[in-house]
Amino acid sequence: MEYTLSQFRDLVGLSLETHRHWKRVLPPVRRKAGRSPCFSVGDLIAGLVIRRLTEDVGVRVGSIVDLADEVFQLCSSPWATLEGATLSLDLRRRTCALLKGRSPNSPAELALTCRLDPILAEVRASLLKDQAGVAQATLPFGPVGVRAEPRRQA
Repeated sequence: MEYTLSQFRDLVGLSLETHRHWKRVLPPVRRKAGRSPCFSVGDLIAGLVIRRLTEDVGVRVGSIVDLADEVFQLCSSPWATLEGATLSLDLRRRTCALLKGRSPNSPAELALTCRLDPILAEVRASLLKDQAGVAQATLPFGPVGVRAEPRRQA
């Protein structure tokens, strides 16, 4: 399933100004243009990782531009791969890796790590909340009986 720009902004929690800045700076966001749904669940996860790095840790988006493609690619891994994993950004070698386990030891000299389980829980809750409001509408017409046509023999 793919999501529209406004759904991406709402689920990731971005203001319009922040999204515009990301679109200018981050290549994976810039490539998603148009009004049709084009954001995957992996894009939502990557957006939440970047939002946490920028808002909670104070990392400037411009300082991780060269890692953005790899972050988006790793976050688009199958859900089972992401569960229990930690995303590690090696700031010296400018690489990213998914590390499994609760407290992975990053081999990097200088690294930012982000546990993915809380982000996956946030995405799951947001997607389920959105689907909870989509109930099947009751039809305004009552049921009507239909008679079967008699079979014809050939």
